[in-house]
Formats: sequence, structure tokens, C-alpha cells
Amino acid sequence: MIDPKSQRLQVHARHLARLEKHLARMERENQRLSWLRLGAFVGGGGATFLAFQVGREVGWLVGLLALVGFGVLVALHRRLDRVRRDFGIARMMTGRQIARMALDWAGIPRVEAHPDDDHPLARDLTLTGERSLLQVLNTAFSQGGTDRLRGWLLRPDTAPRAIRERQALVRELLPLTGFRTRLGRVSARVRSSDHPWDGHPWDGERLLQWLERHQGGSSLRPALWVLFPFALLNVMLFVLAMAGILPPFWMGGVALYLMVYFSWQSSLRDLFGDAAFLRDALTEFAAVSQFLERYPHPRGVAGVCAPFLGEARPSKLLR
Repeated sequence: MIDPKSQRLQVHARHLARLEKHLARMERENQRLSWLRLGAFVGGGGATFLAFQVGREVGWLVGLLALVGFGVLVALHRRLDRVRRDFGIARMMTGRQIARMALDWAGIPRVEAHPDDDHPLARDLTLTGERSLLQVLNTAFSQGGTDRLRGWLLRPDTAPRAIRERQALVRELLPLTGFRTRLGRVSARVRSSDHPWDGHPWDGERLLQWLERHQGGSSLRPALWVLFPFALLNVMLFVLAMAGILPPFWMGGVALYLMVYFSWQSSLRDLFGDAAFLRDALTEFAAVSQFLERYPHPRGVAGVCAPFLGEARPSKLLR
């Protein structure tokens, strides 16, 4: 008779094999679309050039058709990339689940060293550190989640009421496999838009420290009010010049744009860097918070997720 653990391992192994099969098929499709995009770009460019030799109207028509065809291929390729990323995340999570069940330490993500690892209980009971209980249990995608779990293991709340509340939450979360899996996938997906989660947890403390340092800082709005009209004007002048309606005035517009940009370069460099950091940090946080806001939580879990369900929920504040 097969024990339940072995049965679960077999189920996960079959699921992993199916994911590998789908990913192999999508990799072949990815290669095919890459060649099609290259062919559409080169062929469309060549056809447009030859069409302009026949006539301007024919050239613009062929160029537009080539651009539309290339755009369709790009859209299909991006859609395939998103699906591949999701399947890659599912493969990663399934593989790590198998590693945890089999205590395959090489397949379980390591937990970064922490000062609490010197806690007497941490060393005596192997609660944290290498090949520890924390490494097996930790499925958090944020540094705060890992730190919270470490604190629970080293400094547990032993009050009877707290114990009963935790047990009730565990009983509610245990059958919610779909909720836990989807939350993990959303968390992994937003770690990077281009690459699946690389094992480095999201550190919300960095965002809090940045907000504390930059209260009342300078704004990008004045620069955008000046540079955006210049950029829009240059695009319009370029299109009109290519259509033969106006002389190439866009060259002067580009020169003026560069003069304004470089005159503000020292201040814009830091502002754009800060804007990129905020975009990445808030995108990750917003995606997870929106998932928690929209999911139909059971009664007990809804209490834990109360900050995501009220009128002051994060998604409204981040708009």
C-alpha cells in the first residue's frame, strides 16, 4: 500500500512532467515566432523600399501593411512569453514543493543569514540557518514574510487564545490550495517582468526607507511639462517631413530638445532613477494587493486580509 506522502509526490511528479512537456512545446513555438519576426522585419523593410521605387502611395501602403503584420507577430510573441513565464513559475514552485517533501536541500531555496540565527534555539533545534525548519517551511516571496516566519519560530506567542486563532487560520487555509498557489504565482510573477523569480525576496523595507528619505522631494512634473511637448512636436515634424509636407524641421527640434535635456541632466538623472525604483517596487506591491482585494476570502482569512478589503485599500491609494 502506497502511503499518502508517496502518492502526493507522484502527483507532483506527474504535474511537473506535464509542465516540462508544455514548456518544451512553447520553446519550439518561441523559436518559430522569433524567425517569423525576423523574416517579417527584413521582408517588410525590403518590400517597402521596393514599393517606394514604384510610387509614394504604394510605398506607404506596403509599409503600413508590413508594420501591421510585424505588430501582430510581436503581440503574439509577447503573449507567448507571458504564458511561458507563468508555466516556468509553476514548474519552479512544483519542483520546490517536491524538494521540500523529499528534503532535497539542493532544491530548496536558501534563506539569507540573519542576526537571529545566533539565537540559542535557532542553533540547538535547527530552527533557522542552513538545512533548518525555516528553510523547509519558508515559501515567502518577500523579506518581510521570511522575517515574520523566523520570528514565529524563535519567539512564538504561547498564549492559548493566540494558539487557537492560529490553528483556526491554518484549518481554513489548508484546503485553499488554489488561493495559496495563485498568491504564490502572482508574487513570483511580479518579482520581474522579464525573468521568473530569481530567489531574491522583495524587500519592502527598502521602499519604506526610500519614502522616509524623500519626503517633500523635488518633482518630475516641471520637466515633463517642458520635455513632453518638445518630444510630441518632434514626432509630428518627423512624420510631416517623411510625408514630404514640410522640410526637415524636426532636426532643429531634436537639437533644442537635447539642449534642454542636458541642461537639466544632473537633476533629472536622480529623479528618473527614483521614478524607476518606485515603479518597480509599487508594481510588485500593487499586483499582490489587488489579488488579495479581489479574492473571495473565507471569514477567518478575511480578518487577516482586512487592510486589503476596506475603503482605504492599497489599490485605491496607489492610483
